[in-house]
Amino acid sequence: RNIGSDIMGTMTNILLFSYLAGGLPMLLLYLKNANTLTYSISMNWSLEIARAITGGIGIVLTIPITIALMQLWYQWEGGHQQ
Repeated sequence: RNIGSDIMGTMTNILLFSYLAGGLPMLLLYLKNANTLTYSISMNWSLEIARAITGGIGIVLTIPITIALMQLWYQWEGGHQQ
């Protein structure tokens, strides 16, 4: 559980910044096509932030689900060995 909580924040931050960095080329294309900066950011980075939030929710849910499954597996394996 401690390892999961340590990893969760780091993975969520990396996910957010990788999505934002991946959106930079598209942002430059919007700006090159004479769109305003506010329009380009709202059209491009809003999608990237939504992807990062969805991925962050997935990361946050993965850790407790994994812990619960491992507890079930450990109890199931312990019952068969006796």
